[in-house]
Amino acid sequence: MIDAISFDLDDTLWDNRPVIRAAEAALADWVQRQAPDLVPHYQLETLLEFRREIIEEQPRLRHRISELREQILFRALRYSGYSEAEGRQLAAEGFTLFLDERHRVSPFPETEPLLELLARDYQLIALTNGNLDIARLPLGRFFDHSVRAEEIGLAKPNPEFYRTALERIGTNPARTLHIGDDLENDVIGARNAGLHALWFNPGKAPNPPADLPLELQVETLRQIPDAIGQWRQRMRDTVNR
Repeated sequence: MIDAISFDLDDTLWDNRPVIRAAEAALADWVQRQAPDLVPHYQLETLLEFRREIIEEQPRLRHRISELREQILFRALRYSGYSEAEGRQLAAEGFTLFLDERHRVSPFPETEPLLELLARDYQLIALTNGNLDIARLPLGRFFDHSVRAEEIGLAKPNPEFYRTALERIGTNPARTLHIGDDLENDVIGARNAGLHALWFNPGKAPNPPADLPLELQVETLRQIPDAIGQWRQRMRDTVNR
């Protein structure tokens, strides 16, 4: 049986696409106001090239996206003629603004009732590749623990991400159910690490190959409590045969 449930965050508890678009737009507006000399070079192709260079120089930043984003901004500022001191100050200010905007999420209507219900019976854990800190949100009150990829230098679907994260907070993978929207990151990765997995599949994506049998799959968050209850009953019936 399970005594803990871990959740992916982005695109599982809220739609993350408009959040990132808004954060990127806010940062672009900030650049216009606070770093006008950067504007000619603040282009996607240039920023992606800086990203590639930085990861090549510092591979550890691949999963530390907050530090990576700030370094990309710093390099762009230096490329645009700002001094090192100016660049560091502006990069810190710009990234702080971006991160604040990145936390302006709008949870799905079913998210809070679901977490409130599950928190009565299970330890809840937030596991994310992103840089959102669930403790900064009102939803954070439902979670007992959270681990971000940038904290441990590993990311989903690497099974070691799950093992390291759960060992760190003292939870047994075999007694943990992970819920997420990404088949590779949240289902295959979790299963390979020894967790149970529930695939949140609102887009009704095709089922995976037959060699990856799904334990649980839902199309809406509202279906999760019943799906878990029925699954647990099947497990009990199997044990009692």
